[in-house]
Amino acid sequence: RRIRAADLHHHCGHIAKAEAALGPAPHALPDAADHAYWLSELAIANRDIARADDIVSAALRHSPTRMGLILNAARIAFFQGQFATALQHLSHFKTLKAAQLGATPPDDLRDLIVQDAFDAQHGKRDASQSPGLAAHALALNPPAFVSADNAPPIPARLSHYWEGPRSAPVERGIGQWASTHPEFEQTVFGPAEAVQWLSQHTPDLVSLFEQLSQPATRADLFRIAVMSVAGGVFADLDEYPRRPVTPWLTNAQAVLVIEEGHGTVANNFLAAHPGLPMFTRLLSRISTRLRETPDPYPWWDCGPAQVTLEALSAARDTSASKGLRFLSQADYERRVSTNLPFPHKRSTSHWR
Repeated sequence: RRIRAADLHHHCGHIAKAEAALGPAPHALPDAADHAYWLSELAIANRDIARADDIVSAALRHSPTRMGLILNAARIAFFQGQFATALQHLSHFKTLKAAQLGATPPDDLRDLIVQDAFDAQHGKRDASQSPGLAAHALALNPPAFVSADNAPPIPARLSHYWEGPRSAPVERGIGQWASTHPEFEQTVFGPAEAVQWLSQHTPDLVSLFEQLSQPATRADLFRIAVMSVAGGVFADLDEYPRRPVTPWLTNAQAVLVIEEGHGTVANNFLAAHPGLPMFTRLLSRISTRLRETPDPYPWWDCGPAQVTLEALSAARDTSASKGLRFLSQADYERRVSTNLPFPHKRSTSHWR
């Protein structure tokens, strides 16, 4: 119960309340390891990386095979810029996971982002084109919001993309977005509607969209096309708004969410004014990668990794950074429940 209470406060961004709810460390294992894991999570969320390192290092001495502690050790090393050490922790984790599963698991998102940062750090790739280094920069130094007082408002337009039958949770989500944003024009696009829209607005992308075999890659390409041309708000349908997102749009030209894990910028929620150079460049970047990559991995080739690169570039450009609002994961989750555990995510058809 203490862990659940701490996790609730953590997701709301109330780190001091979360630590108070967690309470003192138990003496016995495995409870002591669980306590250390959650305490390190709170320290990481508070960006007290040195304290998180102390907590995890001590806990790993008595619980060296505790997988959550190992993954947090990897995250801590990533935030410290010690990418080689982070890779060692991830390798240790995969060894334990392989013994558990009877097969070596494929690389996960954390493996990709850390390896990319390591390669860029050691000159194996262009550092300016490294999602790993971009995520590292955004995680440690999220850009402050500078109000775009004279900018036109972000359009009251709400877009979603869904393929296949709509389950009851999906329908509830569609209804909730509509009821919490009654002033917005809402459209749920499927493949046919997306092709029709692309034909009217970005006809050069129609053949690429139709060639993509995964629903996730089609959704990723389409959402960036919509944001680039029409703007408004795009939200995945496993996101469930409990309160309106409209306060984030005030005096903003774009709204982006920095994910807690490694500092990448999410694409499950996007808001922007039409025609922003950031999204124009992003659409070009993603469409080029999808044309050149035989078997694209959505998260890496057309999702958060690529969004992160363009977001950092825009944040560092004085002419583009005004009105660019970055939300923390906690900021976002105060209004929107995210990444809900829909049944299709456990099927072989899910992109991950």
